[in-house]
Amino acid sequence: MELDIHRSLTNKHGEIDEAAAEELEDELMERFADSPEAKPIIERTGDVGWAGHVLQYGRSYEGVTVTTMGERELSRVLLDVFPRKVACEPSSASEIVEELRAFWSFLRREFGLQNADECLAVLDEKMAGVLERELANPRNFGMAKSLVMGGMAAGFDMTKEEGIGAFMNAYNANLQTIRVGPAPAPRPLRPLTRSEKNKKKAQRRAQRESRRKSR
Repeated sequence: MELDIHRSLTNKHGEIDEAAAEELEDELMERFADSPEAKPIIERTGDVGWAGHVLQYGRSYEGVTVTTMGERELSRVLLDVFPRKVACEPSSASEIVEELRAFWSFLRREFGLQNADECLAVLDEKMAGVLERELANPRNFGMAKSLVMGGMAAGFDMTKEEGIGAFMNAYNANLQTIRVGPAPAPRPLRPLTRSEKNKKKAQRRAQRESRRKSR
């Protein structure tokens, strides 16, 4: 069945119709998965999916769809939204860029999409390097991603509910320890030096003199 990639994805208010956009994105990802461009990626990794995230985030954060996404929007999704939202190893950057190159090449061949070349121009080795650096920078992480990455670093399987639950239990227990804390250890005693003894004597004399004057 022929797919109309240019069909309207806006509602009567001129805003993106989320349901219509998601339907088109799902259809595109299914066709992409069956394409010759995706074949070597699937043979190596088992699946494709990064392109779907890009379409979703482009729609949600940049207000663009597959036919209106350009160099600026794609760059912002990859270098701003992905580091903040997507919990993955920084080494995934080259895999992300490779899949996106295959995806936009598929769109150019299959649909003659005019913005495909503009997007492909962004997806070079330089982008892979910059993306890897941004994915590795904890300052870019949102709160949810920080928790997930912390769980992964601690050895929990954050792809499963059991792993997430186990990590959250450990995380909350650690917070409780930080808030309450163990009883402070007593300071070791040592003999006072002559100077310290004289200082204490002077303080006691001053206190006695102050009390005497106040009577």
